[in-house]
Amino acid sequence: MAVVSAFWLNWYLGEPDIPFHPVRIAGSIISYCEKSLRRKGTITEGVISALISLIFTLSVAGVSLYYAAKAGAFWYFTVSTIIIYFSVSVRSLAEHAENVSSALKISPEKGRGELSKIVSRDTADMPEEKIVTSAIESVSENYVDAVVSPLFYACLLGPMGAVFFKTVSTMDSMIGYKNEKFLYYGRFAARLDDVLNFIPARLSIIPIYIASLILKLNSAKALSSYRKYRKAHASPNSAHAMSAFAGALGIRLGGAVSYFGVMTEKPFIGDEGKTPEKDDIGKAVRLMEISSVVWVIICCACTWWKLI
Repeated sequence: MAVVSAFWLNWYLGEPDIPFHPVRIAGSIISYCEKSLRRKGTITEGVISALISLIFTLSVAGVSLYYAAKAGAFWYFTVSTIIIYFSVSVRSLAEHAENVSSALKISPEKGRGELSKIVSRDTADMPEEKIVTSAIESVSENYVDAVVSPLFYACLLGPMGAVFFKTVSTMDSMIGYKNEKFLYYGRFAARLDDVLNFIPARLSIIPIYIASLILKLNSAKALSSYRKYRKAHASPNSAHAMSAFAGALGIRLGGAVSYFGVMTEKPFIGDEGKTPEKDDIGKAVRLMEISSVVWVIICCACTWWKLI
């Protein structure tokens, strides 16, 4: 029940802009460790920093749950719901993509500004069609990180599982870059994130396929595109949901993008030659939202089956 309550709270309330947001606190700890411990940027330094960050966040969550349990079932349920609520980002993911879509209706420059808030790629000189493509890629790729994985670990390991995953995911988003600064220092965080997302990324085709049926999109193409392009990415997990989205929406994602001033050639994902248009951002958001609801139902069904 905590998973369902947390999901719907996030769906309707989004993520509050408060100074003591748990993810912000985790980010502050990760940043503090990086500034304090990174000297030569070695793998060892990165492992130590990651372990300190994980111990801190898990300790805070564990102590909170312990005292909540002592206070009674209601308080344990409430604290568990709050913890999982802050681990899921379905509303935030949708709103950021919708902001890009709305900004593009004003000007490409406005669209670039909104896109720069959600991607690490260079957006300064990005053409409109690439802005649209990048927004859809962000929705589809982050669907696993923001929804599938945290709910998977919440159902598997409870609220502590959600905290563990969210901390690792936050570390990866902050220091898991393949640039000179974080190539070795962030490698442990990046690899641990890959490991934790490995199963959820592959399970993501199930809710995406069901959601594409509900929305009357090209569900058959979602499956075929997933089978063909799920490995078409340097990351072992990123292309799984992205390939299914591309097939369901009948578009082609991928292509050349710039990171930190260096142009990177990425494989195209999707059989269709159709370049994404502005309206496709809204379709991608809707597919993500319905897929998320389907995933919650699947998680609850599996949890119920485990209990009987």
